Amino acid sequence: NTLWAFATQVRQPDDELVAILTGLAVLRDMTAHDIANTLWALATLGRQPDEALMAGLMERAFAVRQTFNPQDIAQLLWALATFGRQPSEALLAGLTERVVEVCDDFMPQAIANTLWAFASLGQQPSEVLVAGLEARAVAVRGDFKPQEIANTLWAFASLGKQPGDDLVAGLEARALVVRHAFNPPNIANTLWAFVTLGRQPDRALLEGLTDRALVVRHAFSEKDIGNTLWAICFLSILSPVVVCRLVNALELPIAALAAGELDVQLGQQLHQFFVACEVDKGLCTGMPASILALKETLGPACLAAFIGIPLQSSWSKQQVSQTLRGIHLLVEDEVRCPRSGYTIDMWVHGGPVLQQSAEDRRTNGWAVEFDGPMHFMACRAPTGETLIKRHHIQLLGYTLVSVPFWEWDRVCEAGGCEAGGSRELYMRNKLHLSTITRAGSGSIMPSSVVVGSW
Repeated sequence: NTLWAFATQVRQPDDELVAILTGLAVLRDMTAHDIANTLWALATLGRQPDEALMAGLMERAFAVRQTFNPQDIAQLLWALATFGRQPSEALLAGLTERVVEVCDDFMPQAIANTLWAFASLGQQPSEVLVAGLEARAVAVRGDFKPQEIANTLWAFASLGKQPGDDLVAGLEARALVVRHAFNPPNIANTLWAFVTLGRQPDRALLEGLTDRALVVRHAFSEKDIGNTLWAICFLSILSPVVVCRLVNALELPIAALAAGELDVQLGQQLHQFFVACEVDKGLCTGMPASILALKETLGPACLAAFIGIPLQSSWSKQQVSQTLRGIHLLVEDEVRCPRSGYTIDMWVHGGPVLQQSAEDRRTNGWAVEFDGPMHFMACRAPTGETLIKRHHIQLLGYTLVSVPFWEWDRVCEAGGCEAGGSRELYMRNKLHLSTITRAGSGSIMPSSVVVGSW
């Protein structure tokens, strides 16, 4: 209780007092509430418990796991995530069972902190736990505060789990009501979560958060700006006017980025924003000149950060490339787009590359992307990152062909001994469909691509 009091008053006790208080802890007599409060207080104060104390608290927590209430569970998991400490498999399983048992008693803060902790720890919660907390969140959606809305959506997005429409609609409606209390991290994390989930937020909410951003613009951190600008790359597809207002609202803190050093993630996010400003006319026309000028200052560093992302290779991707060569097409693997910096998994042509201009190469061939599991949510909907890249690649004039990993696996499994022929037929159809859907683009389908039924 003494540590809890210091933490709630945002006062730092001296090191000697902390050592005395934690040393006096009689672990065998501690309740679930005592354990949760102790760890919450230490985490709030930024004090890492030593290994002996942490081991003792975790052992005692497992022993009394059946007595944890929702707030105790959320505080314990939040503290562990804040410390960066992984709970044991046994303790996590025990707390998961307890969450399922008492999920009808969870309130918004406990829901948000529990999901946030799982996501921050990189632990995938059970489907039963997620379903229970999601149903409870829908029931108490009218009590969510801005940070709880942002943390809940952020957790779903970080876990790669698509929340149900009822929960999204409920949190959107609640966010609109309490939008005047959103701070910059709440705004940025909410927009980042929507886009990562591949969702466009309700227009009224987007406008409301834009208005709020104007009020609190001076408090936006570099991280908030990066997340917001990255989200704009996707939000501009349906709401270019609104997101241009948002950028205008943040013009001063964005322009201030030129005076400092950029971390790698921020550089990558800014690069995609610069690409969006170049290829998305709706976004470019409403952009302040000071923001467009940033590309001249920060562009090279941002491009370097972006192209420094390690390339992901896989046997399945190599199979796709080999299959395309098997139908007598010219294939270049891992081609860097000179305008955007994006890497295209396979650039496929039907004629000699040296005889084609850059424009011909975009319009007379295919940009083939093998999309592995990391490109999709658990429900197999594309992630926001994937959708942004697809959007930009298409705006750049390429004929995009996406090969989802589960489709490719199904073709290979169904083909058996004849898998090679099945793969070729699948890819012929993919290339054909992508060409005919790009009506009037001037794309040429090589004569070697013969359409069949698969």
